[in-house]
Order: sequence, then structure tokens, then C-alpha cells
Amino acid sequence: MKNYIKIAIVMVLFMGAYPLSGINNVFYKDNNVTPEKIDKSFNTKSGLKVNINLEIGAEIEVTGWDKEVVNVVCQTTGKNADRVTYDINETSEGVEINAKLTNKHKNAKYDAKVFVKVPVKYSVEYITMGGDVTLKNITGDLRGKTMGGELNFSDLNGSANCQTMGGEITLYKCTLDGKVKTMGGEIRMEDVTGNLSVETMGGEIHQKNVTLKENKSSLDEITIKTMGGDIKVDKVLTESIITTMGGNIEINSAKDDLKVTTMGGDIKVDEMDGEIEAKTMGGNITVNLNGCPENGEINISTMAGNIYLTVPENLGMKIKVQVKGNGSEDMDDYIKSDFKLNIDNDDWEEINADAVIGNGSVRVELTSNMGKVIIKKK
Repeated sequence: MKNYIKIAIVMVLFMGAYPLSGINNVFYKDNNVTPEKIDKSFNTKSGLKVNINLEIGAEIEVTGWDKEVVNVVCQTTGKNADRVTYDINETSEGVEINAKLTNKHKNAKYDAKVFVKVPVKYSVEYITMGGDVTLKNITGDLRGKTMGGELNFSDLNGSANCQTMGGEITLYKCTLDGKVKTMGGEIRMEDVTGNLSVETMGGEIHQKNVTLKENKSSLDEITIKTMGGDIKVDKVLTESIITTMGGNIEINSAKDDLKVTTMGGDIKVDEMDGEIEAKTMGGNITVNLNGCPENGEINISTMAGNIYLTVPENLGMKIKVQVKGNGSEDMDDYIKSDFKLNIDNDDWEEINADAVIGNGSVRVELTSNMGKVIIKKK
């Protein structure tokens, strides 16, 4: 079994472990806090929110714990650490953390990290100009953006609207509704539940054990999309839309209603149990069908490739096949089927075939341009 889990090891530095040498003064508005370390706590209530607004590039880590307390630890090192200022306050909504850079210039050198602990039932809103964001063990509304870093989410429950402008996304053991997006990185998901849309503009997507909630509505679905990479899925356990603009799609097994589209690659589904719509503009499509509900539909089309469909011998089907070739004399070889088909090949550039198998309860439509259609039974 392929392991698509990305393991992020984050060392949380406590008071005694912070190196004091080489750290310039960090200005903080509370004079009771020593300049080498910012560590502040607030009594709070579950259900409130921490708002993190960093006008600097900094890593953020927010972790849920079993206390009605928000604890904030800020660490800044580097040549220009003395130009970073923090403002941490309690508000009516919860706790607010602000950071900015004084005497801004392009070559400021510093390394900033913000560690926050919140009650498990707490919402998080964040923005950072550049850095990784880690959220774990939190139930609430999760929103935010980093201008250039990874998103590492684990053991989350609630709603999400999170984006990175240039980094990988890892989701592990999460129950989320909403959307996560990266403009240029891979997405890896495992043991994720919810009505969730994931999208990358330029990376592969690896997915394992992603399902909808048990109380899903008829409109709910999992949406997986990349603008320029392969998509590899272990199991599709619920209604899903899977799209890539420039890569292959590989699915080990799927059920329910599956819609798969690529603009420039192959599609392969090793085990399909349910309806499927598969389209590619430039590649082969291979589907091994185990079954389909009555009145279900199998719709497969490619603009420049072959179709390989394997179906159970006793499946009732109404089959319709269309193949458009290049006008060559071997057009008769463009459709091969283990089932008896009625073939119309009077048109030298197009072949149509149809058949009713058994009760004809499943509609099967196969269309290929410049390719072959091969139907096998098992």
C-alpha cells in the first residue's frame, strides 16, 4: 500500500530551550515580557476565535488542547529580528495576534515563528506573508492564507477555506466541509471526510480514503482538481469529481457516481462499482467495471485514444459505440467486442455499433476519435 502521508516533525521550543545568544531585542508592547521571548496566556471559552494577522513572513502552528486557555509563544531570530514587533490582545471574539516589520526594506533578515495553543473547540483565522501553516486537533471554522508555504492539517473537524500561493497541502484524519487550494504544489489526503473541494494549479494529487459525511445531501460531492499534474487515488468511496488539465488519472477502486476528466492524459480505473463518466482529450481510457445499478450510465469518450472496457458477462446493458477514424481501410478493426454488436460501417470515416444485452438496464455509450474501442467480458 502506498503511503501518501507527509510526516511533518515540528519541535516546539519551550522557555528553557530557546537559545539566547544571537537573538536581538524583539519589541513587544507589554513591558513585563522579556525581549528574548514572548509567551503570553489568556483565559478564554470554547467556541471563540484566534485571529492571527502577520504582516511579516512567519510560520504559524495552532494546536488544540484540553484547557480553556489560549497560549501564544512568538520566536524571532536573525540579523533584523529587532525590527519585528508583536501586539497580542484579548478581544470580545477571543484573542488577536498582530505582527509587523518596522523600518521595512527588501533585505530584512529574520526568522519568525508563532506557536498558539487553543481549546479544542475554537475557530482560527490567519494570514501570513510567507510561511508554513500547521493546524491540528481543532474543531471550528478554519480560514486563512499564506503567500508562500505549506499547509499541514491533521485531526481537524469543521469548515475550512484555506489557501497557499505556493506550497504543498497535507490533510490527515480530518472531517471538513469547504475548500483548500494551492497555486503551485502537491496535495496529499488520507482519511478525510466531508463535502470538500481540493485544488492545485500545478501539482499532483494523492488521495486515500476520502468520503462524504453520512448525512450528505444529494448535492454533496468530493471535488479534486489540478491544473497541471497527475491524480492518484487509492479508493473513491463516494460521489466524486476528479479533474486535471494536464496529467494522468489513476484510481484503484471507486463506487457511486464518478466523473473523471483530463485534458491531456490517460484515465485508468482498476475497479469500478457504479456509474462513471470519463473523458480525455488526448489519451486512453481503461475501466474495469464490477457492476452498475439499474438505469445507471457508463459514458466514456476520448478525442485521441483507445477505450478499454471490461464488464461482467451477466450485466444488462444497452450499448452504443461510435468510432471516428482517418478514413483508412482498416476501420473494421476499430471496434472489438466479446459481446455481439450490430455494426454499421457503411461510412468509411465512421463506425457505429449497438446492442441490447440482457435486460438492457444500464446505458453504455463509448465514443472514440482516432482510436479503437475494445469491450471484454469477465
